[in-house]
Amino acid sequence: MASKTGARPTGTDGSDFRHREKVANQYNISPFLKKRLRFVYSCHTIVWLIILLKFIPEIFRNLGISLEYFKSVNLPSPDTWEFVWFLGSLTPSIFGYLSLSKNRVFLLRVSLFGTMIFGFIPISVGVCYKALELYDFYQTKVSNSNIFGLPLVVVWYIFFCGCIQIHGFSLFFGLKLLRTWTGQLH
Repeated sequence: MASKTGARPTGTDGSDFRHREKVANQYNISPFLKKRLRFVYSCHTIVWLIILLKFIPEIFRNLGISLEYFKSVNLPSPDTWEFVWFLGSLTPSIFGYLSLSKNRVFLLRVSLFGTMIFGFIPISVGVCYKALELYDFYQTKVSNSNIFGLPLVVVWYIFFCGCIQIHGFSLFFGLKLLRTWTGQLH
């Protein structure tokens, strides 16, 4: 029995806590990883919305809608890898986010697989596709197109670095969470 004042009961020296039950490690790790994954999925959604702003002029142009503001913005048309990333990369994040509420292993696996297919592969293609343009800019310091006073190719590589980090952390935390849910902690 604990006492705020007075002597301790006889026979207790404070080391009797070892017999008590402990919370299993997986139940401590899972909420931590879920919180991190939610943050990573939120970052991915923000990046996706920024790229949506790049697609809006193209969408309006294809629909035949002409706005004066979009005529003043001088952006090149989206490449195929951009379409693949834009259309496919948010879906794995949605599956991953839905898997978190009830520890749905299948949805998390779909999210991890989709992140590899629709996240890393289009970004890798984009890195390779823009490499010569970046090399030309490095050699000449002249850019074909600028956005907000910055060379567009440099902005693309900033985007690539951010996406690689977001997708990498998504895979890292997702795999750790999957191992936690399936009991393979090591």
